[in-house]
Amino acid sequence: MNPLPLFCSPLQHTPHLDFSNNPNYEPEFRFYDSTLLQAVRKGDEDVHSFFRLLALCHTVMPEDKNGKLEYQAQSPDEAALVSAARNFGFVFKERSPNSITIEVMGQREVYELLCILDFNNVRKRMSVILRRNGQLRLYCKGADNVIYERLKAGNRELKTKTQEHLNKFAGEGLRTLCLAVRDLDEVFFNNWKHRHQEAAVSMENRDEKLDAIYEEIETDMTLLGATAIEDKLQDGVPQAIANLAMADIKMWVLTGDKQETAINIGYSCQLLTDEMVDIFIVDAHTFDEVELQLIKLRESIRSVAKQQSAPTASEYQRGCNVEESENVAGFAVVINGHSLVHALHPQLEKLFLEVSCQSAHIGVGISGQEGMQAVLASDYSIAQFRFLERLLLVHGRWSYYRMCKFLRYFFYKNFAFTLCHFWFAFWCGFSAQTVFDPMFISVYNLFYTSLPVLGLGIFDQDVSDRYSLMYPQLYTPGHSNLLFNKKEFLRSALHGFFTSCVLFLIPYGTYKDGVSPKGYVLSDHMLLGSVVATILVIVVTAQIALDTSYWTVFNHFMVWGSVVWYFVLQYSYNYIIGGRYVGSLSMVSMV
Repeated sequence: MNPLPLFCSPLQHTPHLDFSNNPNYEPEFRFYDSTLLQAVRKGDEDVHSFFRLLALCHTVMPEDKNGKLEYQAQSPDEAALVSAARNFGFVFKERSPNSITIEVMGQREVYELLCILDFNNVRKRMSVILRRNGQLRLYCKGADNVIYERLKAGNRELKTKTQEHLNKFAGEGLRTLCLAVRDLDEVFFNNWKHRHQEAAVSMENRDEKLDAIYEEIETDMTLLGATAIEDKLQDGVPQAIANLAMADIKMWVLTGDKQETAINIGYSCQLLTDEMVDIFIVDAHTFDEVELQLIKLRESIRSVAKQQSAPTASEYQRGCNVEESENVAGFAVVINGHSLVHALHPQLEKLFLEVSCQSAHIGVGISGQEGMQAVLASDYSIAQFRFLERLLLVHGRWSYYRMCKFLRYFFYKNFAFTLCHFWFAFWCGFSAQTVFDPMFISVYNLFYTSLPVLGLGIFDQDVSDRYSLMYPQLYTPGHSNLLFNKKEFLRSALHGFFTSCVLFLIPYGTYKDGVSPKGYVLSDHMLLGSVVATILVIVVTAQIALDTSYWTVFNHFMVWGSVVWYFVLQYSYNYIIGGRYVGSLSMVSMV
């Protein structure tokens, strides 16, 4: 029996095969190697078994749309394999709870479905048990290492040749599967089925019992061959990953592919590059070996981290030349499934978490052909991976930048407002009397200073989206909280402290014991409160105008409109409603 891989890449100027003699063929299907098609047409028993397995061992659902047979699959890989079998003449036609119907070279075949052994991430395989013409057979497909462990002795040449194909496919970044079959004895199956039903209805450790039952029957199988599927990267993925890496974003990929396939795909999408300091591979099989590899990895990471220095807040605010900045090479970690089992052991978990991602602040789901589970469980949803680049480097960065400026200004304006009461307490005997009109105190944050900071938080940007994508290093200040931290908070508080001193002490010294040219006494509480309040609104509004980096029509309206709105409300409250501070500002203008 010769292993025939279900994969063929076109050579230049090689025409694709014609499947039009198959009434169920798909015009968009392309295959270039005639060897496999000739073997099918000659009736090669092994090749027919190979394609029968592809047509039978799956969870695909057929659907008739306007007279055209279409398949609905849980994964694009499964759909591709069933589609390939269909075009080679092994057409999956119908499925019921107890049967599967296929059409082989125009002949209808109905199989009694006895059991489905589901796929999961631990088993890494799925099987179906079928009966036709009194013959019981188990069809199984799964990861090559899992299938090889369950093959019967013998056929060394076939196994070796298939493994060579698998290694070649994995090196090219293809996703591989092995196919195997086993003929079952009726007595053995009936006994197994009885124990399977007991495990299926068990109330305790059901999954463990089912896995143990599956292990009993998925043994002594015969290898049929291997498949390889190219899972093409979406447009823009390599560029997006490269830019995210330049932004010092650490990326981890969890995949069920072979280690060679994972590494190859890592290079193709620029997750792995030749400029990296090192690529660490954790591939040990024992607990102690994994621990030693992780310790060595941690020390290497620390040595690399010491060579990297992030810009300080002062350097960032002065403006660093990102065009001339050098990219410090990073590192990568590749860990296989056997090692991961030991790495997640409670004794090694802390060590492993030191070199891996520990938690996430948000979840971003990418909708695709694999389903909507990730989208439904995420905070944000995007249609393609490349959109993640703009989501993080543009909108994510702008959001952080705006929020930091919003917080710094918010603390500044409120310290400036509140501390005026503190200075006034020294001249009112700490009697709890306020320097401002109670009405002003109530609406200061609501009407007078809310719109400018809201405009800043919505529209402000230091650089355009084009430059944010052109220079991904601009994203790095967010990693170290450079734009808002304890130092920035203290700076905003001191700024507000200084502003409140100037706002209160200068007007107080100006109007203390003062008399207007007409003989009016100016050193009254209401006049001082109105002057300080007016200067406060003007100063904090001027400050946010200086802080605004990107002006829009809305910013102009919110900033300058807030100053006008202050005088309109003051006039309406004092003169129309009859507030207690009526005439105070008019008195100031008469001086």
